[in-house]
Amino acid sequence: MLSELSIIKDISHIAHTLNQSTLSQREYLQNGGAYGPDIFQEDFGSFANFCELAGVKCKRD
Repeated sequence: MLSELSIIKDISHIAHTLNQSTLSQREYLQNGGAYGPDIFQEDFGSFANFCELAGVKCKRD
């Protein structure tokens, strides 16, 4: 089972790498995000919910 903390850290890392306080799922995936859409749906219902936990504002693709 994946660690929620690992996913949150990965989102935060990608946003920091891009020097952005907002992040879309597309940007996350295009810039090396390690987890796909199915993971976000299974664990928290959406990418936006994980972004919130990571302290990153989610923007729509």
